[in-house]
Amino acid sequence: MDIMPIIVDDIECSCMFRYSNKEDIYCIGSRKVDKYFFVNEKASRLYMEVISIMDGKHTIEQIKNINLFGEKLPVDVIEKIYQTCLKCNLITNDTYTDKKEFNEMEIIFKDIFKINILPFSNFCKKISNKVYIVVIMFMLCIMASSLLKIDQVIDILPWESITGDIRTLLYAALISSVSLVLHEISHTVAASKLGLSIKTAHLAVFAYTSLACYVRLPGIYFLKPKRRIAIWISGSFINFFLIAVAVILYEFMDGSVQLFLTTLIISNITIIISALVPFYISDGYFILATICKTPNLRKNIFINLKNIFYKRKVQLSSFLYIIYFLGTISFMFFSLMLMFPVVNNIIEEYQNDEGFVSIVINNINIFVVLGMLLISKIIRKLKIKFK
Repeated sequence: MDIMPIIVDDIECSCMFRYSNKEDIYCIGSRKVDKYFFVNEKASRLYMEVISIMDGKHTIEQIKNINLFGEKLPVDVIEKIYQTCLKCNLITNDTYTDKKEFNEMEIIFKDIFKINILPFSNFCKKISNKVYIVVIMFMLCIMASSLLKIDQVIDILPWESITGDIRTLLYAALISSVSLVLHEISHTVAASKLGLSIKTAHLAVFAYTSLACYVRLPGIYFLKPKRRIAIWISGSFINFFLIAVAVILYEFMDGSVQLFLTTLIISNITIIISALVPFYISDGYFILATICKTPNLRKNIFINLKNIFYKRKVQLSSFLYIIYFLGTISFMFFSLMLMFPVVNNIIEEYQNDEGFVSIVINNINIFVVLGMLLISKIIRKLKIKFK
């Protein structure tokens, strides 16, 4: 018997990018499922008409024979719309399991566990705009004040102590963890105030190399571009603020406190660079994709470069595409080069008959990540087995 598809009950269609010389791009998706796809304006009307018939009362064959806009649509068009909805998990009663579409966050983050933060998100929504304005102005004043002293602080930072003091490792681990949590809290606060309901925070393995945390932002593509950029940049804003506070406090402290503040400055600079570098799935990547008005920038980069070459019309976005392409290639190359010494070191230790415990201790970061991945997969399988 043919399946009568039922579309998710919160399906939305919203303009994502407006253009002056071509059709606007629309986002169709679900906040609940947190999955989306992007089509031009003309196609968006067609998609939504077909989707409206996916109400559990019509089979796909019946939908293919319904007249829309006064005519019968080609069968392959209806099939394409149906398959797109299937791959994006927007059909609630399907048994489709192969080739599900992953959103870009799911590609680079492998979840270990998640925490419900909806009550915190709802609390952030209730705070008045005046309170937010006062807090942001205060933070901006602190950041502006730090600019007057940053040159002096950089000149006297104890760089030798940073690399030679064992305390630095402990400080860095603590500061980086807290700073990353504050980074994600800042995303949550900004997103909540701009109309999103943030339900979960996730502990995950980032690109199979390190542990990371992040928050899901369901519905962000339904917001206006400026609001999306504000949410993505809010995380780095709090890291800039932490650096500013450390710079101001530095000259009033001494000894181990100065070392702690130095580590705080460097750790947060590292987090900001990691967040804003657009050559992998990061805040910077989403900001650049929004500036370029290109959804799925990573997937479409070759198409955009081909269009630039054939049309021979160079615009600001053209330079951004070229820079992004070259930067991505360079970033991938240097990332592999950084990983090679670590892998080579493990191989050499094994060949030198060093014990397993010694190898694990010397490369503890990698083994922690691999261990967390293994544990998370075992937990998922057990959940599926005992459902």
